[in-house]
Amino acid sequence: MDTTPLPKPIVPGTYRIRHGDLVEVTHVDSSRPPYIVKGTDKDVGNCEWTADGRFLIGVEPNPLDLVALVAAAVEPPAPPAFLGDNAFVATFSDIQARAHAINRANGWWDDRDQYLQSGLPNAHAHTVCSLIGLAHTEFSEAIEAARKHPQSSWSDPATKDTLVRELAGAVVRTMDLAQAFGLPLADAILAELEHNANRGHRHGGKAA
Repeated sequence: MDTTPLPKPIVPGTYRIRHGDLVEVTHVDSSRPPYIVKGTDKDVGNCEWTADGRFLIGVEPNPLDLVALVAAAVEPPAPPAFLGDNAFVATFSDIQARAHAINRANGWWDDRDQYLQSGLPNAHAHTVCSLIGLAHTEFSEAIEAARKHPQSSWSDPATKDTLVRELAGAVVRTMDLAQAFGLPLADAILAELEHNANRGHRHGGKAA
């Protein structure tokens, strides 16, 4: 077994190896030979390599070996930049405003406006909570669609009550809430994506 010190340190991250595939390295133990590296290969699944290339965990011998992985690896690609995507913000915000305008035109804000203007304590918080509850009902209906409808129907955007339409309903209701209370939802989505892109594998080892 080759116990030569590794030509460069390898750390958890995403690597593009010599065959062009991406390998997600999740754990490195280089404290002593044989330099165990654990990760995920998109074609095989969970993998474990040693410095001599012997495949330890999986379903078939793997052509990758640690030396090749280290020698051919590039630096883990930088997380994609989401912040500053003005085109997304402009388009999303326009659709958000239109979604809210439709709900207003259909009368769904008549009673809410009266309640919000009543001066009653917590009127704003109560209204927000009720709107979040309505978005939640759309997710509940999406669960029912996934349970009861054939998978072939899930992606049908033209038919009411399909999985994708119920998910869309949750988004539209969230847009309605955000527009009514001046929440920059598009910017928040980009900020959340930017944050998640820098949190690492399973966000530091979370279960879900």
